[in-house]
Amino acid sequence: DLDPILADLGRAWRIAQFSHKPFPAGRANHGGIEGVMVLREKHGFTAGDVDRVEVVAPPLIARLVGRKLAPNVTAAYARLCMGYVIAKVLQSGTLDLADFRGNALAYPETHALAGRVECRSDGNPDPNALAPQAVVVHLRNGTSLRWNCTTMLGSPARPITREAHLQKYYRCCSFAAEPLAPEAPARLVDAIDRLEQLEDVGLLLPLIAGRRG
Repeated sequence: DLDPILADLGRAWRIAQFSHKPFPAGRANHGGIEGVMVLREKHGFTAGDVDRVEVVAPPLIARLVGRKLAPNVTAAYARLCMGYVIAKVLQSGTLDLADFRGNALAYPETHALAGRVECRSDGNPDPNALAPQAVVVHLRNGTSLRWNCTTMLGSPARPITREAHLQKYYRCCSFAAEPLAPEAPARLVDAIDRLEQLEDVGLLLPLIAGRRG
């Protein structure tokens, strides 16, 4: 039924309704990642204090990332494994692109922690729902800490800050297979901020072409 789409032409700008991924993992993991980050920062526990972690989320989340961590895990698999990403957050308080490279994928301590993470469905009848979600961290002292999410961070209704956006951007630039020229990342930010005033968007291409470009 195209009528609703056609009726919104010129009034609803879909590009402004995109979500941004705050963390370098599958979007379905982001509720679990944020929940553990928030609880860890607020309550000050360490990975060694944690007995187990529960993530209760819509069926789509459980189906996409509720997988067990494989022994010889690849980066692609780890990015879609709730146990793996939560284990990394428990260990360092954050999740970084470097967590999906080389020896970082095989740390025994990470795999042991991942085995204590459970992601299960809440029975939500909406097959496309990403929220609500609940993250419960059970500590070894018997305390249970809970975090609830009704809107995913990075969605249009709950956007990330410009500071967080740029921090992620510059970190991604540092991982480019073909390094960018030293001044290119900052110049690209400036150009995108003025995108509507650019006479020729082709001016962006040299900035993202790498040093050889």
